[in-house]
Amino acid sequence: HVGATSGTLVIALPATVTLGALVQEYDGAPKVVTATTSPAGLSVQCAYNGSTVAPTGVGNYVVVCSVTDTNYTGSATGTLTIRDTTSPNLTLPADIIVEATSPAGAIGVFTASANDIHDCSVPVILSHASGITFPIGTTIVTASATDAASNIATGAFTITVRDTTAPLISGLSASPDSIWPPNHKMVLVTLTALVTDEVDSAPVTRIVSVTSENDRGKSKSQGAWEITGPLTLKLRAVAHTSYLITVESRDLFGNV
Repeated sequence: HVGATSGTLVIALPATVTLGALVQEYDGAPKVVTATTSPAGLSVQCAYNGSTVAPTGVGNYVVVCSVTDTNYTGSATGTLTIRDTTSPNLTLPADIIVEATSPAGAIGVFTASANDIHDCSVPVILSHASGITFPIGTTIVTASATDAASNIATGAFTITVRDTTAPLISGLSASPDSIWPPNHKMVLVTLTALVTDEVDSAPVTRIVSVTSENDRGKSKSQGAWEITGPLTLKLRAVAHTSYLITVESRDLFGNV
C-alpha cells in the first residue's frame, strides 16, 4: 500500500525576554513588571507566583514572562520585590501652654497618633505620657512610630507650664487699726496679710504706698508716716486723719 500526506511545519524562532521594574514601592496599587523582547514588540504574558493577576502587597514574587507569539519562543524568570520604604505619618499636637496649678507644675493632656500606608495604625512611643504632671518651664516631648518594615517617623512638640496668676490677698488688717490720743506722736502699726498663691508658698508681701487725708479732704504727707518694714510702719497720731495703706504681694515669677 502506498500513501501520502501534506501539511505545514512551523518552526518557532528563539526570542529573548528581558525583565525590568523588578523593585517597586508599595502604594496599594497592582505592580506590573516590564518585559521587552528581541525581536522587539512581541506579545508577552507574565505570571506572578503562578497567577496572571499583578500583586499589590509587600513581598517577593516569582515572575515568569513568556512570549505568546506563535512564531517565536522564549521566556524569562525573575523576582519582583514590592517594598515599603515609607515612614508612618505622625500626627502630633501643636506646642502646648498650660497654667501651673501647684509648685510641681501642671498636668499636660494631649493625643498623638500615627498612620502607615501599609500597616494602617501604628503605635506611638512618647518620651512623656499624656496626663502626667509637667514641671514649670518648657519640656520637649519626643515621639516616634515604627512600621512593620522598620521605617521610623519621629517628631516633637513642647509643653510649657507657666505661672501668670498673681497671689490672692484675701485679708488685710492693721494693729492698731485706730490711733489715740491725737498727740502728733509716731505710732508703730503692724499689718497682717492673708495671702495665698497656687505655686509660690511664700510670696513677698509689702507696703508700697501710704496716703492720708483729713476730714476736710486735705492730704498730708510731710512727716506723717514712715515705712519701717515690709508690713510695718509708723503713723503720726493726728486728729481727724485717715491713712490709706496699699500693699502688694509678688510671687517668685513676678506676678503681682
